[in-house]
Amino acid sequence: METNPAIPSILQKVWDEGLRNTGVICILCGSYVEVMERGVLGYKSALYGRRTGQYLIEPLHFHNIAGFFPGRDSLWLVEAYAVLGGVPAYLLEFMDEDDLFAGIARRVLRRGTFLYEEPRFLLMQELREPANYFAVLRAIAHGKTRLNEMAGLHDRSAPVPG
Repeated sequence: METNPAIPSILQKVWDEGLRNTGVICILCGSYVEVMERGVLGYKSALYGRRTGQYLIEPLHFHNIAGFFPGRDSLWLVEAYAVLGGVPAYLLEFMDEDDLFAGIARRVLRRGTFLYEEPRFLLMQELREPANYFAVLRAIAHGKTRLNEMAGLHDRSAPVPG
């Protein structure tokens, strides 16, 4: 939808004029909640009123991640889950890592890597006013933990960290 905002209208036309009564099931998938809720399912979307179901795919539970890491001991799995959670794309990044902490240094803490950029990317995609959230994170990073301290650091003109 980023490259072609007309996609919902195109899908609406295809559905309404050709597929509606054919028994075809159309499954739309997306990883950006805001885009899916507003752009695809929302009241103003061309597809509004055509959905018959909706599923939010949850991260994997701890007991499911062992399949990503055969032969790893329980401690390694607990530590990996504490860092990566149950997001399959994050787990895949560590499949070949024997040393979890070296992997964190290589794949999470190194600028330019997928997992280094992921928190900023998610905030930019999912929040209406990411600058406000970045200001709070910046304040916490500077040791400010009280609301009045954070308010003093908030500057809307400050660049978004990158």
